[in-house]
Amino acid sequence: MNTIYDGTFVLGQTSATNFVGGTGITVDSPSEGTVRISNDETVLYETNTVTNNTAGQVFQLSESVLHFERIRLTLDNMEFHGRPCTQEYSVLSSSSVFITPDQNGSTPPTLNIPYAQYSINSDGNLVCDRRGLLYGSIGSPQHTNGNNRGYCLMKVIGINRISGSNA
Repeated sequence: MNTIYDGTFVLGQTSATNFVGGTGITVDSPSEGTVRISNDETVLYETNTVTNNTAGQVFQLSESVLHFERIRLTLDNMEFHGRPCTQEYSVLSSSSVFITPDQNGSTPPTLNIPYAQYSINSDGNLVCDRRGLLYGSIGSPQHTNGNNRGYCLMKVIGINRISGSNA
């Protein structure tokens, strides 16, 4: 006779149960009796050094961004270090463009907005198209792309690996 008291009671079916992750979810079994459920995210690029990104600069990623549904970019302000901007973008195709605006240094109502624009090259790496700073006032905006203005790329995360690609 099976009882809870002597540890021989079986609740439910004794056959194996299959776990399947939905979009953006990974399910694996790192050890016997353990099921791990986690986000499907892959770090494609990461640096700890704030550098002056230049137009045409290619960021070599560990794999193509076209293998993912979305990417998350983390950038740091080249003028005011330690004020990162993190944004997610859908990777629609190899012609996708990613622009990161954010206000600089809590300076309303004056204009002080660093920006960066990245695109995807034929290898699926990110390329800095331009970066700079809009400043002044709404009525009289000015622009500079001088050194230490705008954002620099710090981290790229691929989210939700897809079969095939977005090419």
